Amino acid sequence: MVLFYYIYFYLVLFYPVIEAYSGVNVIIYLFIALLIIATHQKKFKRDYRNLKFANVSLMCLIIYVATQTLFFNGDVVVLKAAFKVLIVPLANVYSLSCLFKICNRKDFLQDLITISTVAAIVSLLLYLVPSVAQTIRDLTGATAQLNNDIRDRGYGIASSLFSGYPLIQAWCAFLCLIKGRGKFKYIQFILITFSIILNARTSLFLLIGMIILHYLMFSSFKNTMKLILYVLLGVVLFVTTGVYERFADVFNFVQDAIFMISDEFFGTSYTNGFGHFSGLMDSFLIWPENIKEWIFGHGNYMLTGSQRGSSDIGFILQLNYGGIVYLFLISYPLLYLMNKLYKNKRWEPFLCVFLTVFLLNWKGDMFLQTNFVFLTLSLFLNTDFLGAYENNFRYNSRIQ
Repeated sequence: MVLFYYIYFYLVLFYPVIEAYSGVNVIIYLFIALLIIATHQKKFKRDYRNLKFANVSLMCLIIYVATQTLFFNGDVVVLKAAFKVLIVPLANVYSLSCLFKICNRKDFLQDLITISTVAAIVSLLLYLVPSVAQTIRDLTGATAQLNNDIRDRGYGIASSLFSGYPLIQAWCAFLCLIKGRGKFKYIQFILITFSIILNARTSLFLLIGMIILHYLMFSSFKNTMKLILYVLLGVVLFVTTGVYERFADVFNFVQDAIFMISDEFFGTSYTNGFGHFSGLMDSFLIWPENIKEWIFGHGNYMLTGSQRGSSDIGFILQLNYGGIVYLFLISYPLLYLMNKLYKNKRWEPFLCVFLTVFLLNWKGDMFLQTNFVFLTLSLFLNTDFLGAYENNFRYNSRIQ
């Protein structure tokens, strides 16, 4: 049963599907979740009460999106994505929580870190065996998302390899660093971080941001100095042992992102004006045109383009599709958690969630392209995210 728990944990966390049968795969995920829930109703009812806020908001969201689709010619892609990435994962939250209790597991965070490490090892192996990696990309639909400039990405068995997978890994790496146990936790951290670098840059900067927040605001000076020493030592070993040369293409990908940031915020000219930020701050900022559109949107999901243009900024996509109403409904579960964290002065998890939403929903539609809502609700149910969990963050997360 424990083996099934770990396999199921991996599947619902990273949500891999075979692109040609994605609809069938999603139905299978939902069927297994409902089967587990139906056979363990007592445990489910307790969790259901704790997540009432998410149940209500996501149900209202589906009704709203269905109304947009059926009566106002809204893009059907949003309805399909909302069902796949929000409704089915909510059922997965309940089923995973049931299994966690059935198997008498004691530490959800450590199980999460273990699954993340397994996924990272898979990513590394696929990078070392490109032919197998290409086969998996073809099966999961990742190949279609690549272009000639980013061919060195897409290593892992997961859906949304360029946004959802690295986002989950960024949180797992952070939790591993500050909450992991055992002498191998630093190796786990390096492996998980490398799996992020293999797939996306934004999530790497998210991880760096969360680490900086932790060690500047919530850790002692001694432990902050330790971290700086470890980082410097790691960089020296990284360069002198030849590791950098072996993985140069991967780290050049990260270097390009650093150059873009430098050009945008410090006035340098590494990218000669071709940085991605210029697009985000210019042509991708397409606002609703009137009060009605600001409130209810116009039904067009502009990620793949429309008469008004195209954008991959999450906030812009959401406002144009369904207005402020849609943006509020789709973000309400996270807003609820953030409000609880704020009221209880749980500053570290509050800032981490805020930073995640700001970065990842700026560089893509975080709600429909990632499994982050699943992760936060699972942490809420199984780690006392708003209570003792914060104490663990503050007092037990020390570099050892």
